[in-house]
Amino acid sequence: MKRKDWKVFLSARVDGILVSIAKDTIDYSHFSEIKERGIPIVFFGQGYDDLGIDSVVIDDYKGAFIATEHLLSKGYKRIAHISGPATPEKFL
Repeated sequence: MKRKDWKVFLSARVDGILVSIAKDTIDYSHFSEIKERGIPIVFFGQGYDDLGIDSVVIDDYKGAFIATEHLLSKGYKRIAHISGPATPEKFL
């Protein structure tokens, strides 16, 4: 979320904001400003602990492990894994 974008949310009087932080985010100060105004924020995908803002993240390794265990327990043996690139092009 760019600094100019959060002002649009504030003027629209939103009740809360869900944020997917870009991998190249360096400045988090605008999130502190939003939090200080009492507007709830939740980061998803990845968090930033220094701000004390709630986040929802997924442990891909653990999820894949549990899914594989489940398939094995059902008797499946030929299990394939398909994934996209480790670094999606939009982040390059």
